[in-house]
Amino acid sequence: PRMDHYEDVYRAVAYLAFRHGRIHRLDSNNEHWLALEAQLREDFNVEGLRPSQIALQQSKRGMAQVYEAAGIPHPPEEPVVSPEQVRRFARVHGVPLIFKPDVGVGAARVRDLFAEARGMAPAIVFIDEIDAIGAQRGGGTDGATRETESTLNQILIELDGFGGSEGVVVMAATNRAEILDPALVRPGRFDRTITLELPHRDARREILKVHGHNKPLSPAVDLDAVASQTSGFSGADLANLLNEAALLAIRRRKRQITSAEIGDAMDRVLLGVAGTHRISDEQRRIVAYHEAGHAVVGHALPGARVPHRLSVIPRGRTLGAVLTREEDGDRLLHSRSTLLDEMAALLGGHTAEALVFDEVTSGAAGDLLRVNQIARQMVLELGMSEGFGVVTHGDGERGADHSDETARRIDEEVSRLVTEAQARARGVLERSRVVLDRVAAAVIEREVLTGDELAAILAGDAVPAVRR
Repeated sequence: PRMDHYEDVYRAVAYLAFRHGRIHRLDSNNEHWLALEAQLREDFNVEGLRPSQIALQQSKRGMAQVYEAAGIPHPPEEPVVSPEQVRRFARVHGVPLIFKPDVGVGAARVRDLFAEARGMAPAIVFIDEIDAIGAQRGGGTDGATRETESTLNQILIELDGFGGSEGVVVMAATNRAEILDPALVRPGRFDRTITLELPHRDARREILKVHGHNKPLSPAVDLDAVASQTSGFSGADLANLLNEAALLAIRRRKRQITSAEIGDAMDRVLLGVAGTHRISDEQRRIVAYHEAGHAVVGHALPGARVPHRLSVIPRGRTLGAVLTREEDGDRLLHSRSTLLDEMAALLGGHTAEALVFDEVTSGAAGDLLRVNQIARQMVLELGMSEGFGVVTHGDGERGADHSDETARRIDEEVSRLVTEAQARARGVLERSRVVLDRVAAAVIEREVLTGDELAAILAGDAVPAVRR
């Protein structure tokens, strides 16, 4: 293929990425994209070398795989391209290939698709939701199953028919790579797997810029701060966050989206819509101290996540919540002390209730479940127990791979770790009882404390004035 044809393909995918407003190519996958781009340019046409022309994308939901397939690193100026150039990116869903259960229709569509791609080479064929036709065969004998298998067989034939320099790159995407037929992912077919991980902090900031470029964001909105507060969000989650913030701004008759709308939108996305029922003053006070306990302990311990928003507005199944973030990027490794600090922060609410009211409530059920899960994982899988050392014990079910005596020792180690974390939480709250009371009083008065307000109170500064 000539270089000017390659430029047509690249301009076409740039156009598609810009028009759909969703682009981001994760740094960890750049080598895969460079290899595929080089294949279109014929950089790999070396004697005896068979470059990979087929790639499979797998990811969690909401990762916008189709835009990754047509993606470039940063949002471009909208290129001027012709319809012919756009056609060089041939995209098809797996479902329409077999939507009509007539025998042979799916296989014929596959033949036509690949024939068209070869005719316009260099080109990219992208099959979205390939698990719809690429699941393991042998699941039934009805007509629809036979047609699905016939379509899959035709795809396998087409993949085997590629030469070394046809100028066609085949890509597919799925959220369910584990159910694909082994013949589809063997070497020579979809043998290059590109896993799209959830975006890291810098990637989230760039994605927020893309989804916010056509929205009236206030200049005071710090997208870097929003990115740090949205660890674990996919591209779709971030788009939904800004959309919810825009809706809130419209309802409040604001001309710009401010940090207040983004904070409230985050509450809606993570916790649900605010409830209409009212709780008693006594219950609200308990919830306030519970959430304040989380915030105070999380702020004091270096290994815990930093609290950046505290709310006692009932949402969904929660009566209150503390949103947290990592202080220095996304944490990938967890030390023993870090996990103990995280457990202590989770126990901060339960411990605050016991300290202030000499009684605990059922509001800490979720926290206790998570704490015990972390402690059990430390003992069974991570080698962080003094009693067991680096010996692992599977999933810890009795009778699974150890005796009842070992199971008893595991329970004792888990209990010891939880007790150690609880002691850390209680020590922090006893030393910071005045701060605990200040945070609880402020959140009772305001219902929501932003990151700046919470930081000021925790630092012992004057309580900010009530927002009107």
